Amino acid sequence: MPSTLASLAASVALIGTVVSLPDTPTTQPLAPAAGPAVVARVPLARISAAQSKAVLSADLGGLPLTARASFDSNATLWVRLSRGAWSGAYDETTLIRGLEATTPEGPLRLQFDAAGLHVTTASGASAVFVKQALLDRLYNAALRRKFVLVTYALLYEDGAGTPASLCLLRRNEKGDYFVSYQTLAEMANVQWFLGVNMVLYGMKIEACELVFVSKPVPPEMQAFTFFEPGRVRALTGP
Repeated sequence: MPSTLASLAASVALIGTVVSLPDTPTTQPLAPAAGPAVVARVPLARISAAQSKAVLSADLGGLPLTARASFDSNATLWVRLSRGAWSGAYDETTLIRGLEATTPEGPLRLQFDAAGLHVTTASGASAVFVKQALLDRLYNAALRRKFVLVTYALLYEDGAGTPASLCLLRRNEKGDYFVSYQTLAEMANVQWFLGVNMVLYGMKIEACELVFVSKPVPPEMQAFTFFEPGRVRALTGP
């Protein structure tokens, strides 16, 4: 992540996420000159518990099949599946290529296309999980934190089911999704993810908590009403 104001400005230009939003006074206090001010602390266990409820279910040959979305530290979408005694997790790239999963109830064919994730049994029974529905379910189930004009869903993976990561998921007024992402190793230091209405927001992991901090936007950035200085990926939309 950029460590100087010049590289921060360059990253904003490259990402292309600067938009014009109405001027609205911030309700967050500016940080003192001595350093960032702590805005909030959220236990990582609470984040994990909330997103674990982001499950969609479908009948597959008379046996329930569940699916849940998550992200790795490169913002790649993963889908965690469960049916009977079997469970598995696969990234979107692998699912687009297609694969056959071996389960106690028989093989399952997994294929991701424009319509969503298709799961088919050897007997021909099938179920489909739409990507937008998976993302909607994850966003709505997750803990969310509002930063003046922007609301993010908080997503944390400890590496047990899918690769470890810390991501922020936001949704615009059209329903399109964008994810800010970083590795857990990077989270040992403050990672700046949002500048809005003259305040810069960052986050880091301390012990078992996600800690949000803020400080005044530096003069070089004051021309922007809204920008995301970190790594951001568009998941849906144009």
